Amino acid sequence: MKIKRLVLIVIFLLLGVGSFFRYQAVNRHYQPQTVKEVMVHQGERVKDEVVHFQILSAKTQLTKDEALASVKLKIKQVGPANYGFKQNYPNFDENMWFNIPYGYYSVAKGAEKVNGKLLTMGEMAKSGDKVIVMNFRTPIDNYRSRNATPRFSFLVPHENHQFTKYSYLLNFKS
Repeated sequence: MKIKRLVLIVIFLLLGVGSFFRYQAVNRHYQPQTVKEVMVHQGERVKDEVVHFQILSAKTQLTKDEALASVKLKIKQVGPANYGFKQNYPNFDENMWFNIPYGYYSVAKGAEKVNGKLLTMGEMAKSGDKVIVMNFRTPIDNYRSRNATPRFSFLVPHENHQFTKYSYLLNFKS
């Protein structure tokens, strides 16, 4: 009986030590990601090192079934476009969302031109200013479960797994 107990103790110790070393090996190259949130205001020109943008207007609406938000902005890519956690990927719309803090978020179907047509990946990659509209919708229950003011958020990637999340508070009137 003592031998069985001793063997079990040795096995558990070996498993523990092995697990510790495996954990160290797996996490050796882990780099923590840092996200800094910056609140922006309508009309404010944001000049980040990789993108310049300005929120021109925002419209919100509550219906019986949904919360709708439409954000119009001018945007210009001035540095490396590494959106969607991919290198040289210009789809900045993948990093924009309707954010209900501590709850839900909603993405748009894509960046639209002012005329309502979707902006193509090729158009996103072109230099120069672009005026786009991001339309978001979420079920009204998601909106009602909020713990803070809903916002439009734009996550801008930088080097070394660092991000700046620019947020614009959306004003919903009941």
